[in-house]
Amino acid sequence: MKGFSQNGMLRCYNLFPSYFSNIDAMTDYLSTLQQMGINTVWLNPIQLAGTKPMGKVDEITGVQQTVKKSIYAMWDPEMIDPRFSVVQRDKDEDAAFSLSQMTALSNDATIAKMIETSGIEKFSIVQLVPLIKASRKKYAASKLEQDKRVYETLLSIQRSCIQFLDKEAIKRFTAKAKELNITPIFDLVTNHVAKGAPITQKGAHPEWFCDDSTYPDATCFKYAELLQFSHMENEEILALIQKDPKKLEPLSRKIYENNLSEADIAIIQSSTLLSDDEKEQLQTKIKYKLSLKERREIETLIPIIVNGFWDKFISQYIDLGFSGARVDCVRKVPAELRRALYSLIKEKVKTRDGKDDHVVILEEALFSDLSPKQFRDVVKGAGGTHITASVFNSERKWDGSLVYDHSEEEYFKKQMVQNGVINFTGNHDHYSCAMKVALFLAKEKLDADPVMKRLYDTAPPDQTKGKGREIRKSIFLHSYVKDVLSKLQDPNNYWDLCMRFGKMYRDMLLSQMFQGSSGYYMLSGDEAASVKQPTVFVRENDAPLYPEYTFSFFINNDHPLYPYAQKVLEEMAIERSAESADRVIKTVASDMLVGAMAGARTGTAAAKTAVPAAKKTATSGACAAVATSLKADKSKPAGKSNPVAAHKAITADEIAKLKLAAESRKKEKLQSETEAERQARLLKEAQAREKDEERRAKAEEQQRATQRAEAEKAAVREVIREIGHPDAFKSRLLSAAKDQIMSEVNAKVTETYAAFFERLTAKCSSVKDFDIKHMQILSDKDYRRLQVQPLHKQTTTHNWERPTILNKFANVEFFKEINNIFDHLSRPKDGFWSEVFKRDNENILIVMRKNGPGFDSDTEMVIINLNPDKAFDITKEDLHKMAIWIQERKFGVRDEANPEFHKAYGGIMGNTQYKQKPAKLFFAGKLTVNDDVKNYAIEVDGKSEKFDIVVSPQPITPLPLLGPQPDEFIPEDDLVPSTEALIKQFKMLSMSCELRRSTLSSSTSAEVSERQKMVMSQ
Repeated sequence: MKGFSQNGMLRCYNLFPSYFSNIDAMTDYLSTLQQMGINTVWLNPIQLAGTKPMGKVDEITGVQQTVKKSIYAMWDPEMIDPRFSVVQRDKDEDAAFSLSQMTALSNDATIAKMIETSGIEKFSIVQLVPLIKASRKKYAASKLEQDKRVYETLLSIQRSCIQFLDKEAIKRFTAKAKELNITPIFDLVTNHVAKGAPITQKGAHPEWFCDDSTYPDATCFKYAELLQFSHMENEEILALIQKDPKKLEPLSRKIYENNLSEADIAIIQSSTLLSDDEKEQLQTKIKYKLSLKERREIETLIPIIVNGFWDKFISQYIDLGFSGARVDCVRKVPAELRRALYSLIKEKVKTRDGKDDHVVILEEALFSDLSPKQFRDVVKGAGGTHITASVFNSERKWDGSLVYDHSEEEYFKKQMVQNGVINFTGNHDHYSCAMKVALFLAKEKLDADPVMKRLYDTAPPDQTKGKGREIRKSIFLHSYVKDVLSKLQDPNNYWDLCMRFGKMYRDMLLSQMFQGSSGYYMLSGDEAASVKQPTVFVRENDAPLYPEYTFSFFINNDHPLYPYAQKVLEEMAIERSAESADRVIKTVASDMLVGAMAGARTGTAAAKTAVPAAKKTATSGACAAVATSLKADKSKPAGKSNPVAAHKAITADEIAKLKLAAESRKKEKLQSETEAERQARLLKEAQAREKDEERRAKAEEQQRATQRAEAEKAAVREVIREIGHPDAFKSRLLSAAKDQIMSEVNAKVTETYAAFFERLTAKCSSVKDFDIKHMQILSDKDYRRLQVQPLHKQTTTHNWERPTILNKFANVEFFKEINNIFDHLSRPKDGFWSEVFKRDNENILIVMRKNGPGFDSDTEMVIINLNPDKAFDITKEDLHKMAIWIQERKFGVRDEANPEFHKAYGGIMGNTQYKQKPAKLFFAGKLTVNDDVKNYAIEVDGKSEKFDIVVSPQPITPLPLLGPQPDEFIPEDDLVPSTEALIKQFKMLSMSCELRRSTLSSSTSAEVSERQKMVMSQ
């Protein structure tokens, strides 16, 4: 297959390091990627990560947890994180070199010279780690400077040994990729480093960094502030000045490109296009992050940081064999820096390879607060080859089109890069493609449950900003997602749920791939329809965020501890959901959970309203206390201690005299004040009125918010009262919290682990004849690896965390067929746009790719059968329908007088009048092309033009009616069952009848199992 440089199509695989045991395992998987037709592999950051803990909401459960060691928070750029290193570590974090690694180290001249010049008596690599442990112990006891030097020297040698082995492993990775015609690219995270990283400390370069707290576990470079400005305020400015947008274009452009500074204010003031009121409005709305002086100071830092840090960093990765980079979060990285870094990459690759046309620079441009046009004008192009778009986040309409119109994003972003825009099939900040399908089907199930749907609609949406997450979605959908994934494991559901799931997976995956002008990137696991949740973190105790081991009593219904473990999980989930405001989803009112749980326990209406009643009692008590204190004040005698009573003692005449005197003094003061004093007084009064107005508005808004909150809670309580099965409701709503607790126990999170086993012991101690002494031993013994393994423990793709029944939908041959289409698509041009269709036949996905603006541009039709079991024939009538659909979608009604209406049809079927050739056709899946398609022709410029079938469907091999031919001839007499076989069949039938009878009797499962064994032995 072609590389991306042939037609600009990036077929990129996001090789997520956490899914693999080490770099060598990643290298082994490259052969599979080559078979699939991948031409670029992007490796996420693998440098040593920082250890600053932070709180994060889990994508699956919606529950807050403590995590650390994000692979995007770089601590040491020269060391590979132990999670991905080829060198294993022991409990002291010392190297556990293998025999082959020791041999490689012994043969390296640089390592040998380090040992020779260390000043320590000569030793072999085999002795290195024992010497480190002995030296560590000696220094800990003596605290002598000499012992410290020896210890640090040995650690330095060990560090160099680990670096050498990891670098050699990475070189093997990049060499293997190039051998397979795959371009390897690294992850360039220029926005920040880990919080407390050595480079940020005193003695290094703290002046390069700012106090931006966007990332709790990271410290941002100062240049990230150059693109920070009050966007919403600037939107208001633009709305104000768009009376004459052409004349004000320079100001508009300046707002977007450079933010507003003192110079910009001067421009506004000198403008002859704005009235004085408009000028004043503009000034009051301006809120800029940095002054002009501060911006210039930071801009001068950029070349210093590039030369002092990024040059060495990039050189390291180019020397290791990489040929490009994926650039993280370009929204926060100024174009000046990106331009300098991209030039460095291209120069160093050209020096190494003699050319740079194969360099890939993929800009990640997700989660932006800007419109596509603003993104182009603010972030600017810097010489990248590809840039990402946001189709993944869009929902689909009934006809297959997207709710989100991506054409504008495609248009403006393509202007920023050399090739074009790509989409992604899954993302480590979101979900895998298959998990997104599971969430869609789960929401369908929730909507079909009237009680849960009303609860979901009633619960206020989460206000968390950032990526548009709604925490309530995780909590409400969690149990339904589990239902969907559980049913996918049952082959009996193949023609119903499994077939639908598989086709939706293909539909969603391919829609992302083909909608971008220049290809796609695929998350690890998406090629296998994996539902495994990607994560860049580990837990605070260094355990995996999603443990690979579990206690058997959590998943084995027959385990003696299973019912007790489930009860403890439920109790802990109730407490966590109801009492810990910092760890629960704050979008669901606390009285909703507490009331529902109380109702489930007692089954009484009184219990369901226990919390509201308690709140009412507390409020009544507080009111009573206030009333009592007021009565006490009124009962006090007049005097200094009771100013109210003293005030009543003043007569009405005296009050009138006091008022008259006060008015006289005020009048004299007003008459004697100067103009300056008058202006100051008026300003003060105006400010006081403004503050009063603000306080009043704030109080009114607070009152409205309180009323809304009370209305929401009242609605929730009303729904809870209507619930007919509180146990089912409880199970649904607690599912996420139970799974989170179970995960923490499996990961041995200290607090949760101890609390769980304390409760489990208490539960079991009340059971007669239960041996408590052996419970902990039994539990530890049953702590075993989950049955479903992640890929890095396997050698093939079929062991991803996914239902094996989806093998039909996600396999190497399918992706090879899809990537063959990308291999033959045209190089994208400016103005590219696309449309997705899925009508009449839910098995067929149609993507129309227009390679240029308007309907005159060349048309490429990608037609794919999503159903792996059923073949379809594509006819001329089908293509005619597609042409009609594009007319309907773009014009709504038949507009015969409009030439563009006819060009829309001609883009597919061709048009003699407007000199349009029939479309190019690309097919994949079980399809046949009818002869009327192959023979269709129209006349264009005096020539007969036909459909250009660029990629034909794969030949369909029909299966023999009676199945495959046997390997060897079997005499017909041998097909007659023997007497022994007939007896065995009779015994099996008897056993089946026995088992049926046992289900109607009072026999225990043990007795049934014993009888089954007896029948089989006979």
